[in-house]
Amino acid sequence: ELALLVHTGRAYQRGFEFTLALHMRTRRERLGDDPMAGWHGPRHGKFDDDVLRFGIEFADGRKATIFDPHPWWGDPERVTTPEIVLMQRGGGGGGTSWDFRFWTWPLPPKGPLDFVTEWPSEELSLTRVQLDSAVVREAAGRAEMLWPVDDGGGQARGWTRRYA
Repeated sequence: ELALLVHTGRAYQRGFEFTLALHMRTRRERLGDDPMAGWHGPRHGKFDDDVLRFGIEFADGRKATIFDPHPWWGDPERVTTPEIVLMQRGGGGGGTSWDFRFWTWPLPPKGPLDFVTEWPSEELSLTRVQLDSAVVREAAGRAEMLWPVDDGGGQARGWTRRYA
């Protein structure tokens, strides 16, 4: 009845991005049926079985989900840098097909990189798929600086891009 897949990865020197695709046999018509719209409630304490759950886990046990707060959200006095970030960076779709782009920081350590999902109302039990993180790290090692950019504080940084 549904298929989820991770594809189209890009690796950078400090992190990586990928697309999560969702395809469903039965068309979803109502605005509330958009799986992405359901992700906002749990960030504010509303969580039920109708929400698609997605996260990643590094080999060293660090985890991140689509519901985790990001460093710039909330009270600046209490903001801390997380150990791992999984941040949605756009996406869309409708009816029977959606694509969601994600950014992950930092690069994963050696070992498996797990993509984990669950969607109780759609009868998708907790599912974990592993990828050897070497694929991501090796691609990041091939990333090339396109041009140097001064960050305003005298530190040079650059634009990098490499597909994994």
